[in-house]
Formats: sequence, structure tokens, C-alpha cells
Amino acid sequence: MASIVDTAQVVDSFFSTLSSSNKNSFALSIFPHIGSILRWSSEECYDNDSVNETDLSDPSDVACEPFENTSHMIITAGYFISAVVFLPIGFLDLKENIPFQTFSLAFLILTSIIFIILFLCSDQFDPSNMPLFGDDWDDLLGIILFNFTAVTSIPAWLYEKKIDVNVTKVMNHSLVLASSLYIVVGALGAMAVPSISENMLSTMINSNGGSSGIFSSPDDNFTRHMITFTQYSAIFFCFVEIGFGIPLFSVLSRLNLTNSGLCNRFWGGILGNLLPWSLGWIFYNSKTSTGLLNWGGILFTSVVVFIAPLVLALRNTGTKGHIKVWSNFLGSKIEHDETKEYMAISFLLVISAFAVSVSIANNIIHQSSE
Repeated sequence: MASIVDTAQVVDSFFSTLSSSNKNSFALSIFPHIGSILRWSSEECYDNDSVNETDLSDPSDVACEPFENTSHMIITAGYFISAVVFLPIGFLDLKENIPFQTFSLAFLILTSIIFIILFLCSDQFDPSNMPLFGDDWDDLLGIILFNFTAVTSIPAWLYEKKIDVNVTKVMNHSLVLASSLYIVVGALGAMAVPSISENMLSTMINSNGGSSGIFSSPDDNFTRHMITFTQYSAIFFCFVEIGFGIPLFSVLSRLNLTNSGLCNRFWGGILGNLLPWSLGWIFYNSKTSTGLLNWGGILFTSVVVFIAPLVLALRNTGTKGHIKVWSNFLGSKIEHDETKEYMAISFLLVISAFAVSVSIANNIIHQSSE
């Protein structure tokens, strides 16, 4: 649901920022005034007296999310359009989603290269913009856990993949690529934008220059064109990468439910695809969605993705059908040792349990202090 909200927010930002005739995004109020229409513009994010300042240290002074200040429960135009585009794809089979995912991977590489070039060309690029240690770590572990949830897709993928596909090689290469892009793009983006919000894509879309953008005030045509190009790049990145990831996860969830025998295909589609879209609009507010992402990552993702698989791997080490992860990771020349693998998995399990416990305790303390 966090991905659904994120995609909808960026689409709403697109309507507000890039529409030349009517720079507003619209939302339908559900509560307390059902049926009323609300408007939002990216111009609400900025104070005219401070747009050109470059010494702001708080990103919230210069960047905001669509409709973040409204007290209404709403369904926005961005949410509706995202549902129309991606909800039907979630009812397809995994093989029918392959063309979408192939295109998504190619587009990921292309846009990542574009972002890196834009960040390096920024007239505000300065390594000091990214502190070595941040001031607020409350959401850090939950966000990290959320971004490494590949294990949730493995059961359904194993059921559909060809028998000669090397599972370990595919997972290792995918994780190395994803981690590298997270680090490089994230670090360079932080260095290029002096005041960046929690959602880098929204910052890139909403900003028209100044300390909250990649480029400073648009004094010439070239800079204005670069700002517009940055906005379009961020829009298409979000819509393709995050957007197409939503139906893929829905398909995998449905396959996990049906292949395990918990329900049939119809109810698998309802629970895995229709239900998240039916409830996601409730969490549209940016602060709520950040909290959802954080606590969801800690309480649910941490158990399902990190702790439970390690417990199962520990229990099945050496049994028939067990994948020899550690020997395959280092190459076939490394002799497989079940005892060493058992010790390695046990060590990972202790580290995972400790990290999750610390994160939960930290969030409880933070919530109680507010």
C-alpha cells in the first residue's frame, strides 16, 4: 500500500507542477464533507520570500507532499488514475507480466544513469549537503527492510521458473544491482539537493529551483529546460518503476495464496490485488504513509522476510531439496560444509532478530516522546 500511495502522490505532483493551463491536482473528500472537491498546487509548498534562499537546513521548509495539510480523508486524481492503469494488470498471470517487468528493468537502468548525470551536473552539488550521520534515524531500519523484501516473491517465482534457472545466481546479482543503485543514486541525490524531503521523487518534481531542487533559480533557458527535464524524468521513473511493481507484487501475493492452498484464484485476486487498492487511499497523507511504511517494514516485513525464512533455512539445512547458498555464492570450487552453513545462518538469525528488536524499541520510545 505504501507503493500505491507513493505513486499516487507523484502523479498528483505531476498534475500540479507540469500542467500549463491549470496547475492544480484535485481530490474528492470522503470524510468529513463527503463529495466536496479539494484542490492542491505545488505552489503551496513554497513561501515566495524564501524560494531563492539556499541556506535552509530543514527540507520541510521548502518541500511538501500533495494535500499533506488537509484534515480530510480523500481520494485524489492521482490515486484514481494509478488504480485505472495498474489495478487491471494485477489480475494477469506472472508470465503475462514479463513484458512489463522487462521494460521496467531497462527503464530502471536508463533513468538511473540519467539521474546520476543530472546530480553530477547540478550547480548545487556539494558532498557536504549529505551529512555522514543524520539527525533522525527513527524510520531508517523499517525503510531498509521494506526495500529488501525480495524473499516474498521467491515462492511464486520458484513455482513458475524454468528448471535450469540458477536461483542463487539470480538472487545475488539482483541484490548487488539493487544495493548499488540505492547507494549511488541516493548519495548523489543528497549531495545535489541542499534541502531534500523524505520522498526524493516528490522533491525533484515539485521544485522549480532553489535549495529544494537539483538546480538553483532558473535564470536562463538552459536551467529552466534542465529543471523541466528533471521533473519529467522523476515522473516517468515513479510511474514505471514503482507503478509496475505494484501489480507484480499483487500477482506474486495471489500466487503465494493459491499455491499454498489457502484460497482459490478468485479470492487470491481479491486479497492480493483488490484489497490493497481499496484501502490504500486511507493512508494517502504523507506522514501516515511514512509511518505505515516504517511500522509495516518492522513488524510484518521483518518477520516474513528475514526471521521466518532464516528459521526455515536453519531447520532444513542438509535436507533434500535444500539450496546450498553459501557454497554457491562463493563458487563451485568451495566445498559445501553443512556445519558451517548452520553456524552462518544462526549468526544471521541473531543479527536479524537484534536489528528488528532495536528498531521496534526505538520507534516505541520515539512515539511515546512525541
